[in-house]
Formats: sequence, C-alpha cells, structure tokens
Amino acid sequence: MAKTVTVWLRLNENTSLGASLLAGESASARSLIIRLHPSPTGGEDTEDFYLPYNPISVQYGDLSDEIAQIPRPGTTPIVTFKSHRLMTVNMTFTLAKPGDGLVTSIENDLQALRRFAASSNRLVSLLNFDELLTQPQAYRNMSAEANAEGLFFSIVEFSFESTRRNTLNQITQANCQLSLIENRNPYQNISYIPILKKVRPPKNCKNKKWARRHPEICFPEKINKKGLPLSVIQDHLAALGIDWVKNQKAAQAAIDALARRND
Repeated sequence: MAKTVTVWLRLNENTSLGASLLAGESASARSLIIRLHPSPTGGEDTEDFYLPYNPISVQYGDLSDEIAQIPRPGTTPIVTFKSHRLMTVNMTFTLAKPGDGLVTSIENDLQALRRFAASSNRLVSLLNFDELLTQPQAYRNMSAEANAEGLFFSIVEFSFESTRRNTLNQITQANCQLSLIENRNPYQNISYIPILKKVRPPKNCKNKKWARRHPEICFPEKINKKGLPLSVIQDHLAALGIDWVKNQKAAQAAIDALARRND
C-alpha cells in the first residue's frame, strides 16, 4: 500500500519571493504592453496591446558593432570599425484569455497584432519590459534622431501557431512569434526646390554684335523647338560651320535634323 507524504513549505513574508508567492505584489504587477504610435502625418490614435502572459523567451541580436577586415597584400588585414548595428528582438509568447484558453476566442487579439505588424509607417514601443527594450543605446557617433525620446521599434515579422480551438472552431490559444528591429532613423532636413520660371532673352539680344558675344543668353527659342541642350546645339552648329545669328534658317534645319537623328 502506497504511503502519502505531506510536505509543508513555510515562506517568510519579509522576502521578495515570499511576497510574490503569497500574492503580496500581484496587485501591483505591471502589464507588458506593445504600444503602436501615430504615423508622422498624424490622424491615428495611440493603441496599446496588453500581453496576457509574459513572453516564453526573448532573443536579443546584433548588439555589437559591425567590424570589417581591410586586406593588405602579403600580410595580415586591418580590423576596423565599419558601422553600428540596430538591435533585433525575437520574442515568443502565449496568447489566450487569462484563466481560460479553451472556450473564449482570441481571434480579435490576433487581428489586432496583425494590424500592428502591417502598419509599417508607424513605430511601436515596449512598455514595462527590461531596460534593453526600453532604454536606447547612446552610440558614440550617432546623428540626431527623428524620434529621440525613447526607444522605438519596427515590426518586421509576426506569425503564430494555433494550439487550441473551441466547438465553433475559433482559436482560443496560440503561440505567437514577434520580430522587431530598432528604428533609429536620423532627422532629415528636406529642402524643397522652387519652381523655375521661364527666362526671356534680354532686349540687348536684338543687337547682333551683342548677341554674338553672348550666345548662351541670346540663343533664339524659336530655333530650339525640340528642347535640346544648348551645349549640344552649339557644338553641332560649330561643327557644321553655321552661324545661327546670320543664318537662322540653316541653323533651324540643322537642329531639326539633329533632333530627328536623336529620336
């Protein structure tokens, strides 16, 4: 006959482990949140996704600088710094309604995560995670960032495996994989080019002597109907020995022939 052995475990409430197991800190435990921020153009609201369970595993990658080898013929190469690398994060977590996982559907939550992953124009941040995922690394030669306040990520991959379904064939539990990469895009000052206005030849171009001294200014627009580059036209007419000021008809014919040849 098998004997039943009873083991009593006494916990000291003054210790952090005892307080955790006795639910002394469960009421103040912070939820892990994935926050989707509005796009730079605005128009969206900030959205939060609360993870019902802590991730099973979190993998951190590309935490070191990229090193390059510069070859030297006949001897060893030079090892030097090439560039900084952005941290990658791969996390696996279980998605289910707390205390359930058998009856209540989680398809709305999966659709929400899919919307997060498909919003490539918006950044995400991880709240209440460890310092690696919440505190940005200060690189020694980094440029001014467009989003300098906090650490932001872009979602590069989201996938899941459904593990349980209810009688309605709805997903009630799934194992999810989420891949992120740091987004440290620099601030870019864009200068817009003004609209170029059409420049008319000056009145001095009516003087043939003055026009000969300033061909780049006084070249008649009616001759250059095809919009060819001025330098190309000048070289072509010079090779043919045609003075476009004295003989505009011959210049027009030569330019038309050049345009047809280029077409």
